[in-house]
Order: sequence, then structure tokens, then C-alpha cells
Amino acid sequence: MKFLFFLSQSYSLPVIQPVSKYLRDTEHEQAFQVKNSLAATLRNILPLSDDLPVFTDSNQAIAFNPDFVLVPGNYLDYRLPGIKVEIFHGIGIEKSSHYKIRPYFDVYCTSGPAVTRVFRDSIASGRKQLVIETGWPKIDYILRYHTQELRDRFALPRGKKIILYAPTFSPGLSSLPYLIPALPKLISTGEFWFIKLHDLTSDFLQDRLNRILNNRMKLITNNDITPYLHMADLLISDTSSVVYEFMVLDKPVVTFRARDRKDKGINVENTGDLRKAIDRSLTFPAEFSPQRRTHIQDINPYLNGNISRNLIEQLLNLKKTGFRPTRRFINPWRKYQIRRWLRE
Repeated sequence: MKFLFFLSQSYSLPVIQPVSKYLRDTEHEQAFQVKNSLAATLRNILPLSDDLPVFTDSNQAIAFNPDFVLVPGNYLDYRLPGIKVEIFHGIGIEKSSHYKIRPYFDVYCTSGPAVTRVFRDSIASGRKQLVIETGWPKIDYILRYHTQELRDRFALPRGKKIILYAPTFSPGLSSLPYLIPALPKLISTGEFWFIKLHDLTSDFLQDRLNRILNNRMKLITNNDITPYLHMADLLISDTSSVVYEFMVLDKPVVTFRARDRKDKGINVENTGDLRKAIDRSLTFPAEFSPQRRTHIQDINPYLNGNISRNLIEQLLNLKKTGFRPTRRFINPWRKYQIRRWLRE
């Protein structure tokens, strides 16, 4: 069988890393379709052997003639052959856009029961789109990440608590506009903060943040947040998917105006309450551990490192049943947008 990964954002690369790694040990072929700007980053993160094809031209990807197109994102080139599989770029369960049914996809591979229920209820009868619960493959990557001497590799200051602040970019949901003025006063002398902005954060907010940076905080500029998840003693966020990535490591979170599952840590509504929540979480890191484990069982209960194998095996079984992609109506304006994006 042939598997094509369709990649549109650099932050999606860790999602496919364990799937690609699993496929390398099988008889199946794999290839990648990316924009020119992502080709070098792709090889740095995976890394790929030279014999794995990386296409930056749609005609090359079409000629590869994949049986499956795996997409850690919201859209793909609708002209590609094969069964189109949504594997998601995050576990953004607090955002309605996470559950949007898009006409490009034949199969949705969901992370756990909570997500599966919503998708199965949302897909209208007769649409011939399937929902398969596989777990989210990036969890394999997080749990198997090489953590030996991680603090030394990143030259972290000795004896400091490490705080990771990773807000979402979504307008109306992001904590960043509220926390930028508060950050310099929030940081204790016994702490060092990493800040990871979403790739789609506005230039305006990035500029505001750059003006208040000091020697007790550092902006993460690489594409992979995973090592920082392992180094951090505490995560501060809002409705970002990274909260649920961090929770599989069973470490404390503080959220700012979270939309759902507020008991996964301490949730605050005002910036004035943040310092107290940080201190409490660092002092009692296991306080919300039972709630975290309960939520993870509903959101992504597959923590044995075998999600990627499960995903591929379920797709191969689907192929054996004779399942085929269905031609669906795609808005002409959306077709134009996708083709223009591919040319950029």
C-alpha cells in the first residue's frame, strides 16, 4: 500500500513522525507532499532517509497514486487519489472548529471516546464518511521522546522551576492579550519561563511580547514544543490543544478562561489570580492528578505508544472491506483557494 502525508503547517510534523517511523518498518511505501518552505523542516524533524519522496508539486503527488492520504490539518488537495484520512493537527476539543465536517475527508481518525461521539453524531446518514477511533499519533511521539539529560541539552538554569506558557492564537480564546502586560510581574525569582506562541499568532501580539521579554523568560522559536513539555514543571495556557498534550505527562496545568473541563487544573478568570494558582500548583503538583487521568481516558486513553500501529492497521482493514472514497461537492471558491495556496 502507498501512504501520502499531506502537510500544510510545520507544527503538524510531530503528529506524523511516529506514523512515518512505524511505516519505515513495514513493506508499505510512503511519501510527503509539502510546500517548498516546509521541505527542509520536514527532513530536520523526522528525519527522513534520502529515498523517501518529498513532493512540492501536486502533479508529482498525484502520480504517486496513494491508497491513503493522511492529513494532520483541515484541508488538502482535493485532486489527490486515495482514501483521505483526517488525523488532526491537535486535540482542540474546546474549539467548535475541531468538529467541523469537511467534504475533503473520507475517514476521521479520532483521539478518544469524547471526540468520537461528537463526530459520529455530526456525520449525516448517507454521507459515506467513517469515524474510526485510533488515538492521536502525536501522543506516541510525546511519550517516546528522548528525555535523557534534556535540561543540560537546553542549558537550563540550575535549581529553577520551569514554567511553559503556550497560548492559543484564536481571537476571543487566547490569553495572550491579557497576560502580556502581567508577565514581567508574574515571574518569580525561582523560575524560568518558556513562551511558545502558535504559528498563527498575529504580528501585533508578537511585537507586544517581544517588547517585554527579559532574562527570566525565553521565546521558543523552533517548531516542536515536545521537549519543553517534558522540561516544564507547570503549563499555563487557555483553550490550546497543548493542554491535553501536557496532561498525558500528568503534570499540573493552570488555564486562563478555559471553555471546558475546567477541573483539569486550576482555572482562573482574572490575571490577578494567576500567581496564587501558580504557587499552589507548584506546591501541590498531584492535586488534580485524578481529574487529569479521568479526562485523558475520555479524550485520548491510548497511552501505550502504539497509536501509530493501530491507526495503520485499522486503515488497512478498512481497505480490505472494499471501502472507496466518494466524490463529494466542494465549493468552487474553496477549490480556487486551495489551488492558490499550493502555488505559493
